[in-house]
Amino acid sequence: FNSVTNTEQLMIAMSDHDGSSSTTATLNTGQRPFKYTNAGTDRPAATYLSLCTQNFPDPTIADGSTAFEAFLYTGDGTSSRNLTLPLAADLVWMKKRSATQSHQLADTVRGDNAVLLTNSTGGDLNPQTQFAYGGISSISNTTVTLSAGTSNNNNLNANSATFVGWLWDAGTSTVTNTDGSITSSVRANPSAGFSIVGYTGNGSTSPYPTVGHGLNAAPKLIITKSRDSSANWTIYTTVIDGTLDFLSLNTTDAASNSALPTSPDSSIFQVGGATNNANGDECIAYCFAPVEGYSKFGSYIGKGSGSNRPLVLTGFRPRWVLFKNTSGSFAWHLYDTARDTFNLCDARLRPDNAAAEDADNEIDILSNGFMPRTNGNGSNQSGSTFIYAAFAEHPFKTARAR
Repeated sequence: FNSVTNTEQLMIAMSDHDGSSSTTATLNTGQRPFKYTNAGTDRPAATYLSLCTQNFPDPTIADGSTAFEAFLYTGDGTSSRNLTLPLAADLVWMKKRSATQSHQLADTVRGDNAVLLTNSTGGDLNPQTQFAYGGISSISNTTVTLSAGTSNNNNLNANSATFVGWLWDAGTSTVTNTDGSITSSVRANPSAGFSIVGYTGNGSTSPYPTVGHGLNAAPKLIITKSRDSSANWTIYTTVIDGTLDFLSLNTTDAASNSALPTSPDSSIFQVGGATNNANGDECIAYCFAPVEGYSKFGSYIGKGSGSNRPLVLTGFRPRWVLFKNTSGSFAWHLYDTARDTFNLCDARLRPDNAAAEDADNEIDILSNGFMPRTNGNGSNQSGSTFIYAAFAEHPFKTARAR
């Protein structure tokens, strides 16, 4: 660390081992692979590989767009429209960019005409009969159908308005899961670390009930919501301090310690309270486990200076980044590289708010992570802990700088 320039540096040490007055050294910093051929006594074996991204292990998911994708489109004003998606999606999250309208989520476990709004406490809405502004009516493979609402003012297809959508693949079938004390309906894609879980709350708190998630790995981030009651979106995570904490996706509230006694494991997670376990309420959960080179869920500490910024290493070039200052009442920030195709990345949307896209607390998207560009409290407040979720465009092995 250089205290004068306030930057972190990598120092390479070299030595003349034979006492010669003349030494020549060649340094390969990863720009191309080479094979070590000078093997022998007190030297590396010929099987050693150079430090180069091309020699990294092959990632589980070589192309992030096969499991997650972001896409853009422009509304045409028709009352019903079929959009062709770049990915066969099971969770679809869509938002109008150019004006104030709610974020909409639909998934294949809840089924047709069941919309949830990330910036609202409300339950499922039918866009054709219950939602004045219309929206996602159905999902079928690579097609999402948009319908007008009761006021024929289509939230997701207004003429000439601009929109963004985010898509996740949750596998090929929905199955019954009996791993927990509550039987669940699970659509899971373990190789991509994502499952959609439907279950019915039983109101119990002694003990708190458990629900199977189908991932075969412990989720680091679980987003839950009652479909029937007016209740907050609850996010459970262990990435802040290793214990189970919770936040609300639809509010700016700080993180709090969870009352649930058990963290998620490779089979189940616990639920409790009115937000996701009211007796008889139908509930939904989106469960995420990290997959190296494709997804990461973690935390970082703000440094409070634009010239001394935290480098958040993900191991891939992100396609989508969501983060929040957990230490106080600060907004969620959501960025992607479909809307910002080069750095800086400053087109922000807020899951906790229906506001149009704005420019705030910008970040740089890097080949192996992301970095806040400012000292704003929403992205780099000194000493504050930030939670983040990121999905890959390319793993670090094949990523290139933007």
